Amino acid sequence: MEIAGAARGVATLTVPQAALLAGIVRSPQGYDPTTRPEAARARRGEVLRAMTDVGSISSAQAAAADDAPLGMLSPLARPAPGCGAASEGLGFFCRYAGEELAEAGIPSSELRTGGYTVRTTLDPDAQARADAAAGRVGTSSGVANVVAVVAPGTGSRPVLALATNREYGPDAGQGQSSLPLVTAPLRGAGSVYKIFTAAAALEQGLISPDSELDVPERYTSAISPGYTVENLGSYDDRMTLTRALATSPNTTFVELEDRIGSIGPVVDAARALGLRRTLDAPSPGGGGTIGEAVAAQDQASFTLGPNPTSPLELANVAATLVADGRWCPPTPILSVTDREGRAMDLPAPPCEQAVPASIAADLRTALSRDHTDGTSADAADETGWDRPMIGKTGTTQVSASSAFVGATSSYAGAVLTFSDRGAPQPVCTDPVRVCSDGTLTGGSVPAETWYRTMEPLHRGLPEGDLVTGRSD
Repeated sequence: MEIAGAARGVATLTVPQAALLAGIVRSPQGYDPTTRPEAARARRGEVLRAMTDVGSISSAQAAAADDAPLGMLSPLARPAPGCGAASEGLGFFCRYAGEELAEAGIPSSELRTGGYTVRTTLDPDAQARADAAAGRVGTSSGVANVVAVVAPGTGSRPVLALATNREYGPDAGQGQSSLPLVTAPLRGAGSVYKIFTAAAALEQGLISPDSELDVPERYTSAISPGYTVENLGSYDDRMTLTRALATSPNTTFVELEDRIGSIGPVVDAARALGLRRTLDAPSPGGGGTIGEAVAAQDQASFTLGPNPTSPLELANVAATLVADGRWCPPTPILSVTDREGRAMDLPAPPCEQAVPASIAADLRTALSRDHTDGTSADAADETGWDRPMIGKTGTTQVSASSAFVGATSSYAGAVLTFSDRGAPQPVCTDPVRVCSDGTLTGGSVPAETWYRTMEPLHRGLPEGDLVTGRSD
């Protein structure tokens, strides 16, 4: 049921509208104004007379209200089911919150009838900024542009925003999607995964942020025989780890995997820093999870990030690094109380030290130059970004998807841009669209979206103490 004007709030209701709604409460079906208008009108009259008796309105106001039409909208609009009825832009956050509550023991059926009050971690300003930035990619492009923003705390990890250029809903033809675009592993993040190779090598003491690494034009993996990579573009013959993460030569990180000795430690680093559900997703080829398959087969391609990745978990990786290596489970739920006002104790994994604080500091050093002289520098300049941060771009083969992950001491976020209509397809930019020969990179749309989200959120904030690591 929908009454004209009621959607704008209780304070805007007229006397006849208020009386109609109050009267319906006794028997919504018996006084339904769409199917039983005479019964609804009579019941409204009873309420108006009661309002007169207690002095809420005058007899003249009651008579005028009694003569007014019922005021039902025609055609009658019906709210979309579930999260389809959420406020604009919040459908994906609503879905994620519902999934987390269900996992904690409150299924949707109980949530609808249990009288719970749920407070979420949603930050309206962060959500609005992320919505605006993601929405610069048109809904008809065949390309999804998604953003996750979290707060990098050491005791909890509130999810502040989940945004896409898609409206939540079932009609793909209208640019809608009901897929968990921001939370689920759907497409690859590309060279963002070089973070995990660097983390594993740092933990083993093989390198430091200033270590000089080889940059061959072509390299064949020793642990994954036959796997050969080449660099896209020209590089110096040697560069530091910090420079390598900023400019992203492929051969350097495949060779670094060989120095580590196997892919297992790299997968372990990715899991520890935040890719939990991503790596626990079923392997497409069977035989367990993606993480298990990659480690068992020593897939050297792992450092180039071809596997489906959750944007939310990528954001949490950056938050873990900023939080001195302390991982916390991302959550959209601040509190839940039952119908009696009692706080519900929802089970959740505890925070844990994912990597030593010294390793997290070294990684912050190694990731500190992407915005100044790395692959996202142009996007940073375009938005006027001028504060310390960590960041890394990534792009998968044929530019079917690209990512950017970054953080400051105040916010951590990730952006993933990808073709979302059927099988992965190349994506072009200017304008963003599905095409035959992709040009999308992590330094283009994903980085631009990240900076456009974060720059206004940081206005007026202190730069914070983004402590970096040792220097040899």
